[in-house]
Amino acid sequence: MSSTTPAPDPLAPTRLALTSFLLDGDAASAYHFVTELLSGGVPFDAILFDLFGPVEADLGSRWEYGDYEISREHAATGAVETLLALLTGTFEQPEEGDLIVIASAEGDDHALPARMVSAYLLYLGHRVLYLGSSVPADDLAEFLEVEQPAALVLSCAMANHLPGARASIAAAHRAGVPVLAGGRGFGPDGRWARAVGADAWARHPREIEAILAAGVPSPGDLPPPADDAAAALADRREALLAAAVTELGTAATARLRRELALLFDSVVAAVLVGDAAIVGDTVAWQAAMLDAQGHGAEAGGRLTEALQSALAGRDPEAAALLAAGAR
Repeated sequence: MSSTTPAPDPLAPTRLALTSFLLDGDAASAYHFVTELLSGGVPFDAILFDLFGPVEADLGSRWEYGDYEISREHAATGAVETLLALLTGTFEQPEEGDLIVIASAEGDDHALPARMVSAYLLYLGHRVLYLGSSVPADDLAEFLEVEQPAALVLSCAMANHLPGARASIAAAHRAGVPVLAGGRGFGPDGRWARAVGADAWARHPREIEAILAAGVPSPGDLPPPADDAAAALADRREALLAAAVTELGTAATARLRRELALLFDSVVAAVLVGDAAIVGDTVAWQAAMLDAQGHGAEAGGRLTEALQSALAGRDPEAAALLAAGAR
């Protein structure tokens, strides 16, 4: 029997050095470090997607499993955003050409993925406008109606934001603007992008250029309004969460209440697209993360049981999806 040793990652030392600057919130040193890489011939897209992306993902993972406090992770993310602003400030915005608007889905506060895509498209010579995170759908519709861009590139980092993504896509379609979706929130193979009405989906930001060059398909009809049940469930969010908190009793710390809200939102998303896998992913992630952060191996199970009890008899479809996902 033979074994294969993985090839060493040539960028590993570079990521480690960058991480040390970012954890200190030292955007200035990180900027000088990255500009030296660029001067040495490292392509800008490699800086974005082979350096920044993995470093940010690693920082988030280390917070999830208790290696860093949330303030340290936020400091690092803030430094990356400052660094991106400094780097993209050297690119000239074209005065002509199709406008591409980039934003995060309504309710999605993860700004960095969309900002990185904006930097990449600006680097490639596109005329871009970055709107930031969690853009309200109604405001987005008004903006797109006036600007009439060639496409909206919509980021969704977590599947529990799919209802917001659906609202953002519907807003773009009302303005006659096609939507190119991207991000982990749309599923590993983009299965939920079409379910919420996206006109195209990019597996990786490097694919966006080719999709835009070919032309994002014109907006079609949204899927059948299967989101009625999801909307009705979302409307009862506060009452159902209050019932679940009561079920938790004295265990309902502020942290567990936040995680309970996230779990509820994942159930709403699962109802929207009819896929319990969204709940399953959330349940598994919460169980591992809460255990690693010292809340106990049973903390995730308590959340699921409390929400299951609150949904039972009130929303059988949502209760069934939660049970299926938990299994």
